[in-house]
Amino acid sequence: MGKKKQQGYYCRICGSYRANEKFSGKGHQQHICKDCQREQQEHKRALKKARQRAAEVGLRLPKRVDFTRLQAASYLQITPSQFDYQRKKLGVEHTGTYEGQNGTGYLYDIEAIITIFEAIRPDKDEKEV
Repeated sequence: MGKKKQQGYYCRICGSYRANEKFSGKGHQQHICKDCQREQQEHKRALKKARQRAAEVGLRLPKRVDFTRLQAASYLQITPSQFDYQRKKLGVEHTGTYEGQNGTGYLYDIEAIITIFEAIRPDKDEKEV
């Protein structure tokens, strides 16, 4: 007996073979199943929402939805120690965790970063005398 042929299509994102019904029209060509496409669309919506929120406050457009401590400090153009001080002072909590090369760390969303930004930015309403 020969080898049994692999059934279904391969998804590049999740790395599994899925049934034909699990792929949409363009999913066959792109090798992306419906579930992975849905996750990508949710991520795009979240990034768009984060960019709109950052633009409302006056921050530059973010390239990601969640930031590490160092990325958030760099985004706000402050040092990581200043970021930690403001975060503790304002009681801003992390929104998730990540596993990196140097161990586990915390993630912060755009709302947490905006809260810190509003606390550190100089008031634009004050006029020089």
